[in-house]
Amino acid sequence: MATTHLDVCAVVPAAGFGRRMQTECPKQYLSIGNQTILEHSVHALLAHPRVKRVVIAISPGDSRFAQLPLANHPQIT
Repeated sequence: MATTHLDVCAVVPAAGFGRRMQTECPKQYLSIGNQTILEHSVHALLAHPRVKRVVIAISPGDSRFAQLPLANHPQIT
């Protein structure tokens, strides 16, 4: 029996505002080292050979995502 390996499109929910954490900065944009939590998450997904695209779901008024290097990555929507 042949095994078929399908490409994967991952969806990352990143539309939170961090209200429960009571921070001014949403959790996905908090830094760990020199990257945001969102960047760490997306890079981990893209490191998997079957992940061909990552869709990041942000809130309509989010102005921070466009400032990240991820915003221009060819595999990220």
